[in-house]
Amino acid sequence: MESSGLKRIFYQKLRDYVYHIPGENPSLFTLCGTNCFVVGRGNNRVMIEAGDYPERNQLFLENFNRFLTDFSHVSIEKIFITHGHYDHFGGLFDVLNTLTNRQKASKYTEPEIYKKLDGNQFENEVFQRYPTLTGKVRDLKHNDTFKLDDEFDLKALYTPGHATDHFSILMSPINKEDYKENLLFSGDIILGTPSTSVQELSSYMETLYSLRNEDFSHICLPHSLDSLPESIIVDGKVKLEQYIQYREERDRNIMACFKDDDKITKDDLYNVIYGSRGLIGGLQLAAINNLELHLAKLVKDKQLMKVEGKDEYYRNNHKI
Repeated sequence: MESSGLKRIFYQKLRDYVYHIPGENPSLFTLCGTNCFVVGRGNNRVMIEAGDYPERNQLFLENFNRFLTDFSHVSIEKIFITHGHYDHFGGLFDVLNTLTNRQKASKYTEPEIYKKLDGNQFENEVFQRYPTLTGKVRDLKHNDTFKLDDEFDLKALYTPGHATDHFSILMSPINKEDYKENLLFSGDIILGTPSTSVQELSSYMETLYSLRNEDFSHICLPHSLDSLPESIIVDGKVKLEQYIQYREERDRNIMACFKDDDKITKDDLYNVIYGSRGLIGGLQLAAINNLELHLAKLVKDKQLMKVEGKDEYYRNNHKI
């Protein structure tokens, strides 16, 4: 059963071969929650993202169970986790238990699980909480490819910036006569908002620039402002360019604050760029972090210099 309109959405069909299962963990940063996906048309399908920790995933598990009930012929043969943040990786243990409990032991084969393993804090905390997952998750490599029922190719793309272990999944039809669009399951490098949280901006921008060279028409977003299909699957190239332009414009805004050899503190830059917005709490902290990321990138790019031992910056008029 699929719900629509004002009713609860247990799951919904976005394409003939893409089903969306809402993560039901809304917050300031996850927006309406983590969008989990089941892709493919045959009996064997692939899941992308596994939802949040148990304290935030009970409704998601109800949604997942409803999907499995309505598609009792479907087997999840692989699960891809784009990165180790809890809202994507934290629900894996419960997803596996759900699949195990629904299958006859004699017929059940646990899905292969793929994620880049790099020992980061978030990944380690999930493994510490669920020791039985250790050894079940296979290390994902850039350009790893997988076939899904001889209908689709899935290619893993290393896309760092939001997280060191971040991957995106590119889904392409093998027969272009059947399906003409390639879908990018972006993970958290691109959201339904104008920007996303970033761990290291230089590598993040390199990721965005590299995606210009990939062949996709639409992006399946992991976090959207609502659960409307058109909010979850968006025009890929338009969205990508919006994200690039947003960051490049922020660089230009910062550089425009510097005249000749003026030295400007980080606090003064914050007041010029964000002061009129009256940000408080988490939004203010996010803005400060965003400014720091851009300043670090501009120093790395040798457009700015940082005064040693101080939070002061000045324009580098002798660029190398």
